[in-house]
Amino acid sequence: MSFIPDKPYFPSEVPVVAVTEENRTLTLNMTARANPADIAYRWYRGGGSSELVLDTRMTQTDGVLTVQSGLRRDEAGVYTCEATNAEGSTTHDVNIDVHCEHTSTCFVT
Repeated sequence: MSFIPDKPYFPSEVPVVAVTEENRTLTLNMTARANPADIAYRWYRGGGSSELVLDTRMTQTDGVLTVQSGLRRDEAGVYTCEATNAEGSTTHDVNIDVHCEHTSTCFVT
């Protein structure tokens, strides 16, 4: 078997839309494939305009972003996962829609 180097790519099962409720744990599996398989991940918010600063609710491990106790409605929007290895990098956007918690009242401002 020969070694064919390849930059990361995101398989078709990686989501493009995620819908969640406030205060619910959200897990996004954005695991890429590549050769070599040593992949570094970075997350951006706002369509790649600013790097996502992981706060105490968030963990990122090998392309899986987990937000304990969920996102707030004002955190909805486009999140970008960037996967990089020695051969290059690629990005994938996911649009996260955060709905009101079903037990609370939401007001549109």
